[in-house]
Amino acid sequence: MPLFLYDARDALGRPVRGALDAASTAELLGLLERRGLRGHRVRRGGASPEGAFRGNGALSREDLAALARQVRALHAGGIPLARGLEAFGRDAGGGPPGRAARGLAAAMEEGRTFADALARDPRAFPDWFVAAAAAGERSGRLGEILEILAAFLEREEEAARETRTAARYPMFVLLFCAVAVIAVFGFALPAVRESYAALGVRPPAFSESLFRLRDLVAASRDLFAGGAALLALLAALALGTRAGAEAAGWLLLRAPLLRTVFGKPEAARFTGFLAVLRRAGIPLPEAVGLAGRAQGNAALRAGAARVARGMERGGDLPGLLLGGRLFPRALGEAAASASAGADLGDALDAVARRLEAEVRHDLRRLGSTVGPAILGLAALAVLALILTVDLTLVDRLRSMSLAGG
Repeated sequence: MPLFLYDARDALGRPVRGALDAASTAELLGLLERRGLRGHRVRRGGASPEGAFRGNGALSREDLAALARQVRALHAGGIPLARGLEAFGRDAGGGPPGRAARGLAAAMEEGRTFADALARDPRAFPDWFVAAAAAGERSGRLGEILEILAAFLEREEEAARETRTAARYPMFVLLFCAVAVIAVFGFALPAVRESYAALGVRPPAFSESLFRLRDLVAASRDLFAGGAALLALLAALALGTRAGAEAAGWLLLRAPLLRTVFGKPEAARFTGFLAVLRRAGIPLPEAVGLAGRAQGNAALRAGAARVARGMERGGDLPGLLLGGRLFPRALGEAAASASAGADLGDALDAVARRLEAEVRHDLRRLGSTVGPAILGLAALAVLALILTVDLTLVDRLRSMSLAGG
């Protein structure tokens, strides 16, 4: 069925844009009339296969949470979702949330379920969100599951905000120190060398070593730049391969400092996603695969896919999680406790919250440690400059001043 793009105005004269499937222009105009839209301008946008991108931008965590809460409220109030989403889309304006809501309303007016409507816009709605909504519709728990999704997304956004805040101070200190080192080696050392030459004083050994180091860096600047560019190119090529991306992901998950900054937050996010999907009633192998695909770490995605395949072949979740050495031990222990009778969704949620608390604590501790350490390095650079302008030069300047007096 062809896809038509339209520009129109609602009953209050506000502009409304969107896309609809229709067999003909006449059918499209009829759909727009039934929605109360006037002043139509339509154009054909080509074929509209199932799952095709509908032109909506990707939604942020906050946008997804707001939409989930809106649909939950409509569902709880017994309001038809298509009508409520259309109104929500008009109120949200022309941004991605508004366009996504109006697209959902249009799809549901064609007789599609809420999950099917979500699946038609994969850029705006990730597959784990669609799967959770579909499970909610099948079980009759759509409102409850949307509330769980919204709470999790809001928690994710808060964790991301705290991570950005915690990283701000070390990054500022690192930038300050980089500027200080560049100033010392790029401007201060040449000026000091010229002062020694003008006074006819031979610099001490420490000063000469700093001058030679600076000359070496300056002389090898092109070599360093070429080497850095080559390393960047090789890294990009490696990361473009599956094996390279997984190796980089494994390093982020396992290396001591990188694990604190990148690995543990990813593990907490994976655990939280898995808890939400499991509480939504999604079969465990499918939930593990979906939770893995929602992560940015290639090693974690591949590990989750292996766990899902292992479960489909009859493997037990605790053994598969602990055997790969990618996932936190607490995650395997939570799965083992569920095997002993505990609720897996609740156990995973408790682990996710504990990991999130550890991430916040580790980031605060890292910021309080790294910041002073970098400042100490900057202080050493300044001290090196002070030692370079040693007492010999100071005494010579003093004697010249006295002679001039």
